Amino acid sequence: MSRNTEFIAQPASKLAVSAITAALIVAADYWLKLFVTENIAGTEGITLIPGVIRLTYTTNNGAAWSMFQGKQSFFIILTVAVLMIVVYMLLRGYIKGWFGVISLAACIGGTIGNFIDRIRFGYVVDMFETLFVRFPIFNIADIFLTLGCIALGIYILFFHDREILRENLPQKGCVCYLGANSASGKTFLKAADGEVRRGTPGSETDGESDADS
Repeated sequence: MSRNTEFIAQPASKLAVSAITAALIVAADYWLKLFVTENIAGTEGITLIPGVIRLTYTTNNGAAWSMFQGKQSFFIILTVAVLMIVVYMLLRGYIKGWFGVISLAACIGGTIGNFIDRIRFGYVVDMFETLFVRFPIFNIADIFLTLGCIALGIYILFFHDREILRENLPQKGCVCYLGANSASGKTFLKAADGEVRRGTPGSETDGESDADS
């Protein structure tokens, strides 16, 4: 079966790194939640950085700032739907660059970390409390889910098209015209030795494009 008709289009190396990354996030999140549950619950917590952040114990059966309290069925359905979409994107290779793949893995790990709490307890254990500003208490899963989503957005906005071009263009001498400029009416990207570069009229890339055309 050809690559184009296979369901799993992502290289095995990226899938392996994604699985390990997500597993490490889930393990770290689980361990810290277990630690604060057994050692900090019922106490004033542990100050990590005076005036900045404290390790405490609290539970949340809603979203940030205690929104949607008690809507566990909603969160479980939403989590399953998001996980299906993200895992599908990863397996199908829609996100190709390492930066994007790791971002997806962070999203998966963070989502699973809180999903385990909701299934086991009906609430999520949180522990990081900021002391210098009023902010929802959060956990490791929240950190990686938030950072993963931000990083994924950056990847899609600034790097995704470049990765697609690098994968689909030949290794040497291929020029893709993008649009007009004031000097000669054309700008282009060149794929050479696996690198994608922007060309300008009269440059070495421009000369190669004329030879190839």
